[in-house]
Amino acid sequence: MSLTSVFTTTKARNVIRMTVASAVGSLVAWVAVKYGKLTTGSLAFIAPAVSAAYFAAVHWLETKFPALGWLLGLLPQKKAVVPTPAPTPAPVKTARKSTTKAIKAAKKATKKA
Repeated sequence: MSLTSVFTTTKARNVIRMTVASAVGSLVAWVAVKYGKLTTGSLAFIAPAVSAAYFAAVHWLETKFPALGWLLGLLPQKKAVVPTPAPTPAPVKTARKSTTKAIKAAKKATKKA
């Protein structure tokens, strides 16, 4: 299995996306505590709140504008090409009894000749 195929699985993509959102939340919380007038204990509230808000906002934006998927750490996946189904074959008409009798009569005639 190649490294590219590992990162295209849904589970791996979700892990990367949550990791990016958690990192953004932690960074924002650290900056708020370091340069703001907040206590260190407020990190426990700020980091998850910002992470969840960031993930929700970017996920919503990604549904409207798929090119913004890089904000969650990954480029959007290509849409799968769904093949068009093959047309259903026309029903085969069965031979009528009169046709079958005519074929048998023709075979007998060719044998006699």
